Amino acid sequence: MSAPVAVVKRPLNVLATDIKLAHKTAGELAKQAIDAAYEAGTLLIEAKAQVKHGEWLNWLEVNCPAVAVRTAQQYMALVNNRELIESKSAGHAYLTIAILCRLCNV
Repeated sequence: MSAPVAVVKRPLNVLATDIKLAHKTAGELAKQAIDAAYEAGTLLIEAKAQVKHGEWLNWLEVNCPAVAVRTAQQYMALVNNRELIESKSAGHAYLTIAILCRLCNV
């Protein structure tokens, strides 16, 4: 049987500071993730425009094997719908957190 885990009681002012920092970091990282997805989508659109008709999926599989076709489609859709997405959200972090909460049935 394992020993009980000791609970450390930090002062509320320390907890508040740590909570605010964690919240700020979460928002910044969420924004970075969305910005990277937009960048990937922009690059994918540029690449697709240069690939001959009917050769896109093969090009993607050979040159970007870590990027699933569905993921590439989603990245490109983000770019193509950016104005609509941004008009419906107050900020990137809120949108991302809301989607994650929905996925977790929260």
